[in-house]
Amino acid sequence: MMAGLGGAGLSLVWPFTAAAQSVYTPRRGSADRRRIMNALRVPVMRDLRQRTIFRVKHLRVRGRHAFMIARPLRPGGKPINYRRTRFAADRRAGAFEDEVVALLIRSPRGWQVVHYVIGATDVVYDGWWNTYRAPRAIFP
Repeated sequence: MMAGLGGAGLSLVWPFTAAAQSVYTPRRGSADRRRIMNALRVPVMRDLRQRTIFRVKHLRVRGRHAFMIARPLRPGGKPINYRRTRFAADRRAGAFEDEVVALLIRSPRGWQVVHYVIGATDVVYDGWWNTYRAPRAIFP
């Protein structure tokens, strides 16, 4: 009888463990999505020197990792003014993509930015799954 109960207990735990490791995109307006955006907003606003929102192109989460590609915008959807940022010269030269690429990790303190890049014109995240031990499934 005890062996039967132990097996039942394991079968109840397994689906929840598997679900926690599935890849998903947090819905617009969800608490998890808001926390991810807010974590990334801090360093991006510091770099851009202006209030920033994101138009998400790609957002995937698996376990404690999240990967995002988004276009930074000013509140109200207005384009970022790059003239007073460190990206101005690259933008004028055409060596700038108007997006942010970021890898985040969930810690006991919430979502933390592990690495991010603004304006990359190539696939800067190639290999981040190895470098940061992130699940390959969250990347495009």
